[in-house]
Amino acid sequence: MKKTTTILILIIFTLNLTAQNKSNFADSIKIDNLTTELNDINYRLDKHHSQYKKGLKVFLIGNIVGVGISGLLYVNQAVNVNNPKLPITFSILGGITSLIGVGIMIDSDKWFVKSKNQKIATFYYQGKKYQGEILRTDTENKKYIVKTLYNGKEVEVQINFSDIVD
Repeated sequence: MKKTTTILILIIFTLNLTAQNKSNFADSIKIDNLTTELNDINYRLDKHHSQYKKGLKVFLIGNIVGVGISGLLYVNQAVNVNNPKLPITFSILGGITSLIGVGIMIDSDKWFVKSKNQKIATFYYQGKKYQGEILRTDTENKKYIVKTLYNGKEVEVQINFSDIVD
């Protein structure tokens, strides 16, 4: 009777360990998926912020040219005698530059939407897991050219077909 009880306890204990290992494996897969999604979100936010800042700079330059310089030229009557259309020209150029800056800022929202044509790949590079946009495929050498963030910088890397994670 003792042997049977001991065997049953060992079987239950072994089944319990197997279930825990499966649970830990499933949890590690979930963590990897969440890490990949978080990296994708960080990548997109970085791209959005850099484009938005560029648009803001263009917008501010346009306002400085349109309001500041043209305002100074309107006030300074000596310059206006030689070329009276100069302040209006700067106002128009500044307005156009400001509108271009606003367009760049609005366009930065595209980084929040995955387009159907954009191919995002998760891959291993130098032992770490990354995510990036597939730019080209080199079928001859069996490699993808991928744009990703590496050490805080946007770089293009060559990835073997086998390094891509599903």
